[in-house]
Amino acid sequence: MSLETSDEFHVIAPVRSEKDIQSTLALHPEYSDKNVRFPIVADLGTSGACDEIFSETEINYVIHTAGRFRFENIDPEKIIYDNYDTAKSIILSAEKFGKSLKRFVLTGSVIVEITGQMKPSTFKEELTEADIVSIPLEAVREGGDPVACYVAAKAESSALLFETASKSSVSWDAVELLPAGTAGPLAHSVPDLTAGSHSLDWAYNLLSGTWKEIPPVPMFQITDVRDMALAHILALRNEKASGQRINVVNSDSCYSHQVLANLIRSKYPELRDKVAEGTPEQLIPAGMVFYRISNAKSKDIFGDELNYTPESDTYNAYVDSVWQAMGNRDLEQ
Repeated sequence: MSLETSDEFHVIAPVRSEKDIQSTLALHPEYSDKNVRFPIVADLGTSGACDEIFSETEINYVIHTAGRFRFENIDPEKIIYDNYDTAKSIILSAEKFGKSLKRFVLTGSVIVEITGQMKPSTFKEELTEADIVSIPLEAVREGGDPVACYVAAKAESSALLFETASKSSVSWDAVELLPAGTAGPLAHSVPDLTAGSHSLDWAYNLLSGTWKEIPPVPMFQITDVRDMALAHILALRNEKASGQRINVVNSDSCYSHQVLANLIRSKYPELRDKVAEGTPEQLIPAGMVFYRISNAKSKDIFGDELNYTPESDTYNAYVDSVWQAMGNRDLEQ
């Protein structure tokens, strides 16, 4: 948001209620002095929810960021709502009323590339954007598997965006950015560290002692939230990005929860009795094979404008900010 609210952009950021506006300004009072407006859209996933915004405002660019990425105790229909219904609503409003729109940037997920990695017959040592698979949403909706619903919702929202952008009646083009699990510094303290995306509570689950054992992970690269934020801004007007799906991943990183546990136990020795030790020398979970997610396309498109943050900087900033947020939360209770 700080990148967007420069003098170069006038930002419209829909929120659900007046309370959301006040809580946002309480956390970021600087936004009240910026070129930003917070229209209230109570239900972003309903048809036509953004029609009024598009019809009454000359919008040039759209950034639709990711829905929540977590599966425990979450209704699969909520996953579909967050990751497909909201995107569909905005895309269709942009199609009908986005006459001044130039580009729509959607946040996807590399999870749509990794489904074949679970089978030896389809395993690859390196994945690219060409490995994206399509899973029909209605085919998995009835089954209710939250992971399958998440993958299908991401795939279908992507397909809808590019299909819409290809219509002769539409004047704008599309870009999709595909991050891996995200980590890095929190922009502000949050009231519930377990209510956001999975990647937010990885550090929390270790620092709090919630995890008694180190769980496995399905992918082994990380995306720094700062790199992802910058990629969104760069994607708005980069000509080479037009019509592209682009992995935004630190391909040189090696992530697992064991990597994070090792860092925390080294960084905060006073927490060693609380933080699960796991198997420190075994960074890749037993029975799993390391593979890489390519970021070659992002480097070709964005060049020197996007230099991936070193993974050590990502992990340290992530752990430190979550630990600080936990301390602030305890002080407020």
